[in-house]
Amino acid sequence: MEKLFATMIEESRKLLADSSPISIPDTYAAVSHRAIHFSAHFYKHTLGEMRAVYIVGPKIEIINLFFFPTPTEMAPIYAMEFVQMGRRAVVGVIDVVSDPAQLTAVEEARSIIEPIRFNYKELKQGEDPPDWFQECRSGSDFFVRPEGAAQLTQLRAAHFQVFENYLDRLGNHAARADSSPSGGERSARNWQSNYKAHHAENSPGLPFLNRTFGEEWAQVFLNQYLFA
Repeated sequence: MEKLFATMIEESRKLLADSSPISIPDTYAAVSHRAIHFSAHFYKHTLGEMRAVYIVGPKIEIINLFFFPTPTEMAPIYAMEFVQMGRRAVVGVIDVVSDPAQLTAVEEARSIIEPIRFNYKELKQGEDPPDWFQECRSGSDFFVRPEGAAQLTQLRAAHFQVFENYLDRLGNHAARADSSPSGGERSARNWQSNYKAHHAENSPGLPFLNRTFGEEWAQVFLNQYLFA
């Protein structure tokens, strides 16, 4: 199986100027079971944290990447996941999502992703998103059931365009932000915590992680590291 995602985390990290690795215990940073290899890559940046996971085996390749910004009223979360099983491209998701209660922030998040979404009209939206995803998506996202590796390659390109645009906007907002705490920032922090908890509970990869690395390992990694 051709490996499409192997270099994506490092390439994404290069978009973060002056980022530094975040150390997590070896047990959760890299683990293998038979021929399946898991690695987690966390980086600290002045704007927040990038947290990414790469899983690869003879018949599986999965990548997910989140950027959790330092919470402010105008700081959306970046979320991406691509899954390939054997020769079957399962799903490609790219999203920039804000607290739905902050309407200005929602519009700002849409303006980050929608122009790029428009340039990939051939990537048709999937018609079967799971209920848990419906509860936390932006509505301007890519949720694609790719028609083979060619469309996964297009999604790969779209990720870098959206992520770079996202980081640029985030940096612009940070430069203008008032340094004093605000009620909006506290609200954004609460929303981000709820978003993480929702993903930890509903992660579509949870059954796979449970089977492959054990339920205790999966719960600790999701709740204490990836979505902490």
